[in-house]
Formats: sequence, structure tokens, C-alpha cells
Amino acid sequence: MSTLQRLAVRILGAAALVALAAGCAAPGSVASSAPEPSGLGFTRYPGAVQWPSESDWVPPREGIQHLVPAGTCVLGLGTYANGYRNVTANWIGTPDCHRLRITTDHDTQHGDGAPGVGNGWGGSGLASGAAATLPGGGTLSAHSDLRARHRDGTVTTLADLGLPGERILGEGGDTGRADALAVLADGRILVGGGTIIGSATTPLLWISDTGGRTVRRVALPAPGPAAARSSWVESIATDHDTVIAFGGGSVGGARSQPILPVWRSADAGRTWSVSVVTGIPELFRVVSVVRAGGRWVAVGTTNVRYTPGSAVLTSADGVHWAPGTPMGRGEVSAATVDASGELVLTGSEQRGTLSEPAGARGNPRSCGLVWTGDGVGPWRRGELGCGDSRPQAAVTLPGGRVLIASNRDLWIRTTSAP
Repeated sequence: MSTLQRLAVRILGAAALVALAAGCAAPGSVASSAPEPSGLGFTRYPGAVQWPSESDWVPPREGIQHLVPAGTCVLGLGTYANGYRNVTANWIGTPDCHRLRITTDHDTQHGDGAPGVGNGWGGSGLASGAAATLPGGGTLSAHSDLRARHRDGTVTTLADLGLPGERILGEGGDTGRADALAVLADGRILVGGGTIIGSATTPLLWISDTGGRTVRRVALPAPGPAAARSSWVESIATDHDTVIAFGGGSVGGARSQPILPVWRSADAGRTWSVSVVTGIPELFRVVSVVRAGGRWVAVGTTNVRYTPGSAVLTSADGVHWAPGTPMGRGEVSAATVDASGELVLTGSEQRGTLSEPAGARGNPRSCGLVWTGDGVGPWRRGELGCGDSRPQAAVTLPGGRVLIASNRDLWIRTTSAP
């Protein structure tokens, strides 16, 4: 073979490698496809979200969990399955917000991984317990401590919440974490969470007047003997100086009817009152509390007779709550309020299993859903398409766009729903 022929072979080989690399998605990524129309005015961007796992499977409710406005797009907070455990991961959007990519380079040289291997990525960024936008820009997160991500991408650790460490799956021990976070217009920060010490569960609330550098505990009034066992503060919503904080787990009240505590403050969290919501569906778990249409709306999941579903509660004053309009089939996972003040909810419904090789166990086939309305009138319902990853997070950007994200796909609505 001549020198010229050898050179030609090398060039062709290099070109083949480039083509192969371009056509194959590395672990933690996925090839994207052309955008396509979806329900209620949304456009679907298949494969636009970097896949949060070393394998083709992500544990339920892991992966991308929160979306917070950042720059012209969003910052996503969640977890990455590195082959041994779920580690902290953040996603950042492209300027046009058509793709979300994990903010750090994927490094397989160090970190966690399968026992004895040690080649998984160790994670980085803001933890996924709860997140909010800081006045003037930047993102705040709460988990076992408070952390701020600045506009230049640097992360600062702020106050430690003094919680016991999280339990390792399958092991006992005390645990605690923050699940709710709100930043008022004057910069005051409210953090909600709780602890499980032995068999006792305690709801907790912290306030910071120093931008998160220090926090102080606030005593919440007890809702009564039965509801006092109701896990932790799971969701916080604000409207000027009024704050609503929902308890995070229904417990048996009179005759084993499920009940939920709701704490309310009219002075930006300085003092609190408590009420108890009764008549809620079985295993009602609050996903989000928002202010929409001049009322408070609590959106949550249910599990009535082992069938997952969704329900909403509405209130004019944050004290007296009533069932909202039924949502029909599907399990809600996130809520936002669009620029017109209308609720946008997203979730999914399992419809069979995905195709698998003969003899393999089929993975659930998740079909994305979106609802719009005010919680009192009829819901408008749309389909977002089916696949192996359900919609898990939603946010409204200052310009009016509404974004929904799963662990694979992204949906964007640029105008109000028809």
C-alpha cells in the first residue's frame, strides 16, 4: 500500500469515528429530534434534556425536579444516578431554552460508582430539596443547608439547618431535610421541612433576614394531637406578607378520616395560626400551593384504593379549604401560574408498558398530561406524548413562556392556551 493510500485510509477512518461519535449518545445524554406540536399550545422538544443516569433507567421521582428562571432560560435542580447512588445535579438551558444540559462536564475518573469500581460522577451544584429565585438574580436552594448559585455559576454554601443526616435506603436512623422554600419581595427567606427522630415527626420552619447566611427557628402552633404527627412542612406559598404552609402528609383524624394541617401567617412569617383541613382524599400529598385567580390552590396527588390520581383544594382566606374541580385520570407532578394568572399543571398517566425484547420485563409507558384552569371551573386537558419519562417540573418565565421538563423531553408554550 502506498503512502497516499495509507493516508486516505486514515482520513476515512477518522471520518468514520467522527460520524460514529456524532450518532451515538454517551451515558448521561440523549440524541434530540425535531420539535413537534403537543397539547394546549405546547411544542415538544424530544431528547432536549440531558439524561440523568449512567444507565437507561432512572429511579421514580429522581432526575430533574425543579425549574427556576435563570438568564433567558432556566436552572434545573435534581439528581443523577451515577451507578451507585443519586447525586446532586443541575441543568442549565441554552439561550433559546430549547435544550437543558447538566452544568458540569461528565467526569468518570473519580467520584462514586458501583462498589469496587469508583468511576461514577460525584455530583455538583445546588441540591434538589427546594429552590427559589433570589432578588436581583441568582438561585437559592434548601436541603440540609442553604446554598446560592450566582449569575456567574459559582455556588456559595450559606446557613446549615442543623438537621440529622438523610437515611440510607433500607437503613434506620434519624433523618431530616428541607422541602419548601419561599423568598419574599423584601428578601426575607422562609424554609420549611422537618425531622424524623425515632418514631416522632416534627414540622420545622426557619426564617432568614440575612440573605440565607443565618437562620432562626420559628415555633409553629400545634394543630392538635392527631395532626401533630403529620410529617413536615412540605409546601410554602406567599402573597405579599401572607404566607401559607401546608403539612406534608395526611394522618388519621376522627374515625380515621385523613386530615392535613395548614399554617398561615399575615405578617411575613413572624407569627402563625393553624387550621386543619378535613375531607381530603386518601393519601393526599401536596405537590404545590400557589396563588391563582384571587384564591389559594393546593395541588396534590392521591392514592385512593391503590389507584394514583390527583386532586386540588381551594381557599379564599387560607384557613377554610374546599375541594376544587376534579382533574380526571392522571397524577400531577408540578404546577405553575402563567402570565395571565391561570394555573398550568403537568403530570402523567401510565398506559401499559414500553416494548421490550422477548422475555424482558416491560418498563412503564408514561403519557404526559397538561391541565389549565383556575381550580374551580372546568379544566382544559391536553396530551404531551408517551415514553419512558414523565413530566416532572414546570415553570413560567418572566417573558411569559411556560416550560415543562421530563428527564428526556422539554415542552414550551410561548402564548396563552387556546
